[in-house]
Amino acid sequence: MINLEIASFTPTSAHHAAQNGATRIELCTSMPSGGLTPPLTSFQTLKTLLTPPLSSPNTTPPTPLSKPPIHIMIRPHADTFTYTPASIQEMLHSIAAYKAEGGCTGFVLGALTAQNLIDIPTSTLLLNAAAPLPCTFHRAFDSIPPPLMLSQLDVLIELGFKYLLTSGGAAKAGGEKGEDWGLLKELVDGGREGGLEVIVGGGVRRENVEVLVRGTGARWVHSSAVVGEGEMVSVEEVRGLRGILDELEE
Repeated sequence: MINLEIASFTPTSAHHAAQNGATRIELCTSMPSGGLTPPLTSFQTLKTLLTPPLSSPNTTPPTPLSKPPIHIMIRPHADTFTYTPASIQEMLHSIAAYKAEGGCTGFVLGALTAQNLIDIPTSTLLLNAAAPLPCTFHRAFDSIPPPLMLSQLDVLIELGFKYLLTSGGAAKAGGEKGEDWGLLKELVDGGREGGLEVIVGGGVRRENVEVLVRGTGARWVHSSAVVGEGEMVSVEEVRGLRGILDELEE
């Protein structure tokens, strides 16, 4: 199966994505910032939206709702990926709060050193706090110098990350036409060999998803599926992406 992860910035947007083909939801807030930790109330609202109403004995049972896994973005601010002790404590607190709430299935996070390499001590703290839930290292990875990406991928594998979201360092995955995917393919292949799935993201839409998947061999793609202004997912875009991915599997 080729999986479709949708970044959702509001509970309603996440609900629409969940009902129209998303394999998994990345719940966050603040699209202009590239995604920040969502308030716990957003997650609580989403859980309510994904819970079917109770039916009485004399009514037709409600149509079952699709309830894909939900991963929570843990990113306290958009200033930098190099975090102070205070920011690290905030991230640890957020992870603990979501685990206590129950219902989320993983976390999306990342930390870099001042040299734009994986911050191993901070990553270890966050992974330990999130355990046993799986973690995705987010697009902080795209700030790493491209010649060092493959060696830094090995660091993520050794640390125990299960997923990596990346465009391969490009502003848009695969370039404008989706055809410049050489490094992305190396990352996809290298990650899979080490038990880590690379999620191809960064400007993924219907017009480029097929060439990206064919070129990289990725089993996961990531999109906000937002079309035009605002932060609301386009149901048409989600359905279109899902349809293309399903055709690629045939």
